[in-house]
This record gives sequence, structure tokens and C-alpha cells, in this order.
Amino acid sequence: MFKDWTKNASVTHPGYVFDILDETLLVNDLTNTIKSAINSLKKEKYENRSLIGFDIGFMIGFIRSNLNMHWGYEYIVKQSENYKTFIALKAVASYLEFASLTTIRINAIYKYLLLQDSNISGPGINIEKQLFDAYKLNLIPNNKTDNVQIALENEIRRSLIQFLDEKTGDFLPNASKYFSKSEIEMILKPYS
Repeated sequence: MFKDWTKNASVTHPGYVFDILDETLLVNDLTNTIKSAINSLKKEKYENRSLIGFDIGFMIGFIRSNLNMHWGYEYIVKQSENYKTFIALKAVASYLEFASLTTIRINAIYKYLLLQDSNISGPGINIEKQLFDAYKLNLIPNNKTDNVQIALENEIRRSLIQFLDEKTGDFLPNASKYFSKSEIEMILKPYS
């Protein structure tokens, strides 16, 4: 399945690397996807569940869409510039969490740079915390009080939204290519 997915994905993303380090992760992806599909089928009250073949169609559609989304994030989004920027900003923010003296020095440099060429009497130096409604990012606490850390947190959230909004594409063929009706029935039998 992954070979077909990468063959299709490499057409749209020719500069990306799709070589993997550990094939067992792909097996785990499929196993977890099947478990999630079964759990969803058990938990949800689907109106069409009584239709013949609904469970099989549901499983095939769930496997395809879930793996496509997961692999898109794992093997496309994580190679994007937005994601790399997000990780770089997180690395700096993580470092500053443990280097309070460095944080004090950076904020002093910030204040100096902001005020050195200013002809404004007492300009405001505080950076406002940005509000980001997308993905409910405002529910994540932002306890930063230093200007540079606030600016950094604002940029982290902005880059997070950018990479979460990236569209990776639909590269996995129909899962029925990989699973027969009888194989899906066998998977579902203990849960019927």
C-alpha cells in the first residue's frame, strides 16, 4: 500500500524523500487504522449500518482515508518548509525555557534595538499575544511574559496553522485493491 502511495505522492511532490527507516511503523499504521475503524464502527450509530455491505464499505473507506491522511502528515507535511520552521521555532522556545539568563539578555537586546533609533517619547515595547481561532489554539495556555517569548509563541502558532492547513493530496488507491470482501468480513467477525 505504501509503495503505491509513494509512487503517486512522488508525482505531486517530486523533491520529497519517501525512503523509510523502519517498515514496522507502516505495519503499525495499518494495524492502528484497522483498530480505529472497528472502534468507530462499534461506537457510532450509523443510519445505513443495516444495509448489506455497509460495514465492509465503511472499513475500506476508513482505511484509505485514514492512511492517506496519516502518511500525508508523516511523509509530506513533515518535509515542508512550514513544518521545518515550526520545529525550528519550537527548538528556540524550548531552549529559552531552560535558559532564563539568556532570555533576560535577549529581551534586553530587544528593548535596546527597539529604542535605539526611536524618536518617540516612551514607545510601547510590549508585544501583544495574538489570538488564533483556527484549531482552537487559544485554548492552549500562553503563559509567556517576556516580549521575545511572546513574539516567538505567536510565530509558533502561526506556523502551526500554516502546516496544519497544508493539503497533501489523495494518493492511496481504493483499499479494496488490498483487501478482499472476505478478508474484511474475517476482520469484522469477532465484532459483529
